[in-house]
Amino acid sequence: ISRWTDLLLALPVLLAAIVVAGVFGGGYWVTVVLLIALFSPSDIRIVRAGVLEQSARPYIEAAQMLSLSRWRVMFRHILPNVSTLVITNAMLNVAFAIVAFSSLSFLGVGVPPGTADWGRQLTDNRAIMFDNPAAVMVPAALIILVACAVNLVGDWLGQRLSQVGEDA
Repeated sequence: ISRWTDLLLALPVLLAAIVVAGVFGGGYWVTVVLLIALFSPSDIRIVRAGVLEQSARPYIEAAQMLSLSRWRVMFRHILPNVSTLVITNAMLNVAFAIVAFSSLSFLGVGVPPGTADWGRQLTDNRAIMFDNPAAVMVPAALIILVACAVNLVGDWLGQRLSQVGEDA
């Protein structure tokens, strides 16, 4: 799994998405599955690093000395301490995926014509950009606002979860 994630991390995400979506014909679900596959290696690496960091802690050694099962140690002790990292990174990846999805739709390999998508609206409204600037500026501003909002919610959620973990 580690070598597979290294290979995927070495690929430029947007370029790989353009090539694969172009080969498979694009479409909504192809693009969603593709972005999940291309953004998951960073999550895998972060989870692995968090689990390795937590497994060296003294309370994990104490739980193992009490003969608790590996599953119990994982789900009751390690997973709650790693979940903050996972959720924060997942929200960051959602923000990146929103921008990448809109970029793919703008380039014509995302959603098909006639589907409501901000990137598709940017492509469709390029011809009237100088006559009606709002037709391009509104979808572009919404892409930026939603990506920033998702990122801020992820940061806030990470801070809240870390405070709850410290209080417990």
